[in-house]
This record gives sequence, C-alpha cells and structure tokens, in this order.
Amino acid sequence: ARTVALPKEGAKEIKTAPARAAALKPAGPAPRVGDRVGAYETIRELGRGGMGIVYEARHTKTGDQVALKLMIVTRKTTEDDVERFKIEAKAALKLDHPNLVRVFEQGVSDEGHWFTAMEYVSGEDLDAKIKREGILSSEDAVEIALDLADALAYAHEQSILHRDIKPQNVMIDAEGVAL
Repeated sequence: ARTVALPKEGAKEIKTAPARAAALKPAGPAPRVGDRVGAYETIRELGRGGMGIVYEARHTKTGDQVALKLMIVTRKTTEDDVERFKIEAKAALKLDHPNLVRVFEQGVSDEGHWFTAMEYVSGEDLDAKIKREGILSSEDAVEIALDLADALAYAHEQSILHRDIKPQNVMIDAEGVAL
C-alpha cells in the first residue's frame, strides 16, 4: 500500500525534493522462509511485488504473528525508493481504524533490507476472492465498498492519501470484512 502525507489545509503548494537518482549499495540476499529479519522469523511467503516480498512472520520474543513487508534493496533501488517506503510506514503507524491493517514497527535488517511489521490478516485479498468465486454478489460488493470508503475517509481525515487501491491490496478477513 502506498501512502503519502497531504499538505495541511490552507497550504498553497506542495514542494518536492529533487529526485535523487543515486542507487544504493545492494543489500544482502533476500530473506528466505525460516530466516530472521530484525526481531522476526519468517514463516512463509505471502506474496511478491515490484519492490519486495511479504512474509507471514513471528516475533521471536513475544510470539506475535505479523505480516512482514520487506523492501528488497537491489542495485536499481534509489534513495527516494527507500525514503518513500519509510514515509509510507511512518504515516500508517498513526492510523487506527477497524478497516485498516495496523502497522506495528519499521526497521532495517542486518542485511540492509527495510521492513515493516504489520497486522497479519487471516483471509485472502480481494483479487483472489474474485478469481475463486467469480462475480461478487451485489450485497458483498456493497459491503466491501462501504468498508473501503469508511477506511479511506478516515485516512483522508488524517491527511493520508492511499495511492494504490486495487483488488490485490484489499484484504478480506475470515469474517468477510474488507481491510
């Protein structure tokens, strides 16, 4: 999920920093199932995207189950990529809503991979649900839309704009609630 901070009400312009095209030194190899990332041990891979991998993981001291989003730093990764990843997690840490996945912490592994630990949602993403079930019933579609609208309205009230709404980024939990 991509989030950005919006300007405070009354702001006349948004200033952006010049692009930093400098690539970073690549991090170590991507973690595998069973590897430790910060205080977490990866259990299984949940998905991959253009910038990283999401694992089901467990905190090694508390035993808490989390979804661990890792940004895999390669020779193509720029400072701006890392900064966006950090800003997204920092913004998400401030949100508390029943239809938003909670973010617990952010860090960097010993190998140099940035990670975000967030609430693990037992269920499936909306894309998988649609592929499995076909067209959603009107009732299900409306319920999901209302859940998402409520979450997005709350985020917007907190000056957060989600820029990557798509079925793959919407989780449906075991009770059918959209997050």
